[in-house]
Amino acid sequence: MSPPDPSPDKRRNTRLTSPKVVVRIPSVDRFRTHYLKDISEGGLFVKAEQVLAVGALLSLELWPPGWDHALEISAKVTRSTDPKTAAQEGRPCGMAVQFVSVPPEIAHQLEGLVEEHHRAEAAADPVGAQVAALVQELSAAREKLGAMETELMDVRGQNEALTEQVETLQREELEARTAAAKLGEERTNLESRVREVIAKALADQAKAAEQLSAARRDAEATARKVEEEKEESRRQRARADQLAAQLDEEKQRGRSDRERAERLAGDLGKREAREKDLRRLLDRVTAPTPTIASLVEDEEVVVVSGSEPLDAGLAATPAPPPAPPPSKAGSEPEIDLDVGDLDLGEPSAQDDAAALFDDPTNVPSGDPEGFATFSDGLKAKTRVMGTEELIGFEPANDDEKLVVELIGAAPTFATLIAQVEGRLAEGRLRRILFDFDRRKLVELRT
Repeated sequence: MSPPDPSPDKRRNTRLTSPKVVVRIPSVDRFRTHYLKDISEGGLFVKAEQVLAVGALLSLELWPPGWDHALEISAKVTRSTDPKTAAQEGRPCGMAVQFVSVPPEIAHQLEGLVEEHHRAEAAADPVGAQVAALVQELSAAREKLGAMETELMDVRGQNEALTEQVETLQREELEARTAAAKLGEERTNLESRVREVIAKALADQAKAAEQLSAARRDAEATARKVEEEKEESRRQRARADQLAAQLDEEKQRGRSDRERAERLAGDLGKREAREKDLRRLLDRVTAPTPTIASLVEDEEVVVVSGSEPLDAGLAATPAPPPAPPPSKAGSEPEIDLDVGDLDLGEPSAQDDAAALFDDPTNVPSGDPEGFATFSDGLKAKTRVMGTEELIGFEPANDDEKLVVELIGAAPTFATLIAQVEGRLAEGRLRRILFDFDRRKLVELRT
């Protein structure tokens, strides 16, 4: 760093040294009057025992001699010397202030004031003016020297700070070089590792591509197989629908045939009973003349007149008509009899049994309403499941035995109907299930 410039202070504004200009500094409660040490267009130095701190803002009133008004100027304290410091340093007590925000008209008046007093002081005491100028220059030089010392101290502090920074930078540079060497080694290792990873990735990619190609071929083959299976499934579904339709037709035909068979069975039972009665009547008509013993055995008594012997009465009986020729196999016998006298209005035992199995209301339990409710609850999807009570149950007949065997697989009611078709009527199946339900042998689940 270059040494400070020993040349005197070169001020931008001409400074006027005059004790005649009075400056007043307003305070909180009053104005304090001070005397100027020097004044220029840029600022002034106020002689005062009480000074303000550097940087303080204040408002000044300048009263030049002979003026009827004051110049009001805003200023800021740039240097402050209290009485103690002034005694130690041999400089005047006061404070230097710098004008701030000077209006143009005030600046023009201030410039005239400085020029006027400069001429007056030079004319009155040229030697004093020179001495004052020298004193002012010496004060400025002292100020500049103090500023330079402060600046030198700052420079020394900066130099020390820079030295520390240089040492720190050198340490950081050494650490950086060490880290750079380590990073270079790590970079070399990383590059080697990256090359290995890339090579492995390329190999894996090639293998994956081959596997993908094989998977694509498998997928295409699977897709073709799926399409074939779909087509086959559609054909099977169509066949199943056709078979289902045929099955429905067969079931409908079977139900019709079963109903017809049941009707024919009932008619056949009635016809057999009628034929039996007719045969009994025919045997009685075509039988030889009964004797008394046979009449007694048949629980019939023949009453004749007392004057006529029994043989004569029997002899008077007309001869029976000739027996009809035997009928051919599979055809009904031709009987030319008047059957109006036969009592066929009362049902026989077979008619009673047929009616019991054909009419759902003829329930052995004697509870037609309960059977109707139970029968309505039996749906096609109702599942029939056996309970623990069914394990030790002994069926009373072959029908119950068949139903017990089928219930072991827990079928639906529709499945039961299909399984007993041709072997057991649906009405009979419903009555057996109703009886099993009342005895807690089965459990119905929908």
